[in-house]
Amino acid sequence: MKFINIFLASSIDDMKLDRIEFGNYIRTLNDRFVSRGLYIRLHMCEDISDEISTGRKQDEYNDIIRKCDYFYIMVWH
Repeated sequence: MKFINIFLASSIDDMKLDRIEFGNYIRTLNDRFVSRGLYIRLHMCEDISDEISTGRKQDEYNDIIRKCDYFYIMVWH
C-alpha cells in the first residue's frame, strides 16, 4: 500500500465547512483508490491533540508538515 500524506491548513473558524468538504472529497478518492493500493492520509490542525505540550503548538504542526508529501492552504480573508 502506498500512502500519500497531505496537510491541510486554513483558518479554524472561517474555513470549517470547506475543510469538511475537502475531507469528504479525500474519503471519496480513498474509496476509489484503496483497491489499487493507494491511500491518502489527510492531516489537519484539528487532528492534533490539545494536550499540554513541551513546546509551541506550531512546532508540532511543523513536524507533521515536514513528514507530509503535500501541503495545502485555504485562504479566505
